[in-house]
Amino acid sequence: HYKGCILRNMRPELIMFDDEETFSCKIVDLSLAIMADEVQPNSREFVFDHFTKMLPLFWPPELFSQKKNYSKAVDIWSCGCIIFNMMTGVPPFYEEERENLMNAVQRGNYAGMSPDFDANGSKELKELLAGMIVCNPLKRITADDLVQNKWIGAAHQKYRGLSKTVVKSAF
Repeated sequence: HYKGCILRNMRPELIMFDDEETFSCKIVDLSLAIMADEVQPNSREFVFDHFTKMLPLFWPPELFSQKKNYSKAVDIWSCGCIIFNMMTGVPPFYEEERENLMNAVQRGNYAGMSPDFDANGSKELKELLAGMIVCNPLKRITADDLVQNKWIGAAHQKYRGLSKTVVKSAF
């Protein structure tokens, strides 16, 4: 984000680990990425629409619009959905029909998708997701906020402490 890129199509299968020593992550497939200054408010993007016929489980409400009025905040929503999916095993919004999925996303209520998470998820993680999966993009936290987040920092420290053998065997 600090370089002005909006990915627009974040999903778990596009996150790859690239180094066995540091386990740093890379995002692959930037085919739908666009520079923030190239977004043209209220314009149709036929190429984007053509390539996104699959069920967009990690899309924010603004990407469902016929006219694309969005910002880097779309990636924050998607990352929040990915974190939810990683922690629970299910996406925060799931419907088999695209229109039903769009309606669920526009409501933005993912409570009940994982009752175990609702009951046992940490307060810090729930606060993080509540700041990321927000229907109004102007109220979503930013990438800079994520870097400073307590849950992210604590998870990073725990991750660093894991045995590399354990992490490697998980992948």
